[in-house]
Amino acid sequence: MGDIIMKSFIPGKRGNRMFEELMEKYCGEIFEYCKYSLGGDVQGAEDCTQEVFFALYKNIHRLKLSEDIRYWLYKTASYKVKNYRRKNKRHSVCSIDDLAEGTLVADDDVQSEYELKEQVQSLTESEKKLVADYYMGKHPEKELGISQNSLRIRVHRIKKKIFDKDD
Repeated sequence: MGDIIMKSFIPGKRGNRMFEELMEKYCGEIFEYCKYSLGGDVQGAEDCTQEVFFALYKNIHRLKLSEDIRYWLYKTASYKVKNYRRKNKRHSVCSIDDLAEGTLVADDDVQSEYELKEQVQSLTESEKKLVADYYMGKHPEKELGISQNSLRIRVHRIKKKIFDKDD
């Protein structure tokens, strides 16, 4: 299918029409791929999809006639997603001290800042260090000699201790 479409691509008005047809045909598919690759981030998926089709528009004349356009779009989307992730890292770098000082608040605002500070201050020093190292990407599991899964469980329990009112 890609061969036939590429052979009929002619720069100018007809070429623009073919580009529009390609976009109509593959836009939804590429968007869903980007959204899935970005863990459901709709805005990121929209940005990546737009970049993919902008790259297609800019480079369509360079594509080989025998090249499968769908494969090219997915490959380009893969690169755009990787670049997007690199530019927009999801890891928030913060220390547990920021939380204790009140510069961060619970996502759902269930607790007041004061209660949150109190909960953080009730943590042991080792718990504070573990969570801080985890969010700063220092890989505390290596220091502790535990698996990444065990580390995630420990961090989850500490966060639960901080954010649950019942404790």
